[in-house]
Amino acid sequence: MAQGSSVAAIVSIGAVFAQRKIGLIYNLDHMALIVFPIAIPLLFLLLIFSSYLIFNKFRILARWVNALAERMTVFTFVYIPLSIIGLVVVLVRNLF
Repeated sequence: MAQGSSVAAIVSIGAVFAQRKIGLIYNLDHMALIVFPIAIPLLFLLLIFSSYLIFNKFRILARWVNALAERMTVFTFVYIPLSIIGLVVVLVRNLF
């Protein structure tokens, strides 16, 4: 659970930063457009492997991340109903 939580957090942060710089993709040359789709999955696999090594070497860190992840599951009980309400509001406003 610690490994999955850390990978999800790092990928989410990376997605936020990538979204802010999405306009830079129009300025890339052809070679970079070929390399990036190959490099991103490789970096993702490297992230998974490195988090596996880190959490196996430092067990206390894995326990801390597990404890934090368990405490943060409370937010799903709030976030999911709020997102459903928001979706309904947007649908009602767009349809009527």
